[in-house]
Amino acid sequence: MAVITIPGEQLIAQKQQSEEPLEIAEFVLAYVPGVDPSMPPERTQSLPPSNQIRLRMAPTRSAYVNSNEVVYSLILDNTIGNFDFNWLGLVSEEGVLVSANHMVVQSKRKNNELTGEEGNNLTRNFLLKFSGAQAITNITVASETWQFNYESKLNDMDALIAQLSKGLFLAQKNIILQSHESMSLHDKNRLLEERIKDLELQESVHQTKHDVLNVQYKRSHEKSTQERLDMDISLTTGLLQSQKQNVQQEHELMQVNEKLRVMEKEDE
Repeated sequence: MAVITIPGEQLIAQKQQSEEPLEIAEFVLAYVPGVDPSMPPERTQSLPPSNQIRLRMAPTRSAYVNSNEVVYSLILDNTIGNFDFNWLGLVSEEGVLVSANHMVVQSKRKNNELTGEEGNNLTRNFLLKFSGAQAITNITVASETWQFNYESKLNDMDALIAQLSKGLFLAQKNIILQSHESMSLHDKNRLLEERIKDLELQESVHQTKHDVLNVQYKRSHEKSTQERLDMDISLTTGLLQSQKQNVQQEHELMQVNEKLRVMEKEDE
């Protein structure tokens, strides 16, 4: 929990009395050993020793929440690091620690091009609350322009959705009653469409079976034709061989007859 320090309180009173603006010059991030984040800082404390301070940086943005509350934001990109911190403070341009806060240890890491390790981005908001805070800090930008209360917006969205849903249900009630017959017709059309799809599927299956049978028939026909051709060749070959044997036998008979004639002539 953040507290306004006694020196900060005195500075605020002095500025208000003299009608001078209060300028918050920088955030201070430090690592203070032994800090208990559940306990508020001592209001009498000053800045930590320099060897405990990790970063001093001007606020990135500032805005007012209401006339008694202003908020300062610090945005740390992934080019800043590496360090840990558990102490956060706001320091005025005079170097006065105006407010301080304890927290659990936070880590800030930057990109490491050598190892490829990616750094992290951090945003820290610091609320400063006291009477007349907006006037003395001269902050004219409302926090709603760059900070959002998401919980409130989500609640508003839920309420709007509930309201719209109620109106939608009432409006569609009459539509459903009036379109009951159309819905029945729609159901019938849907059944017919499903039946048509089933028939188309059956037709596709039958066509596939027909194509398969056609291929099988062609293969069977080609096989049968080849078998007949082989049989014709075998029969033709056998016939030729048989004719060859007949011719040879006739030739042999002619030779025998010729020899017999020669022998008969010699006997005469």
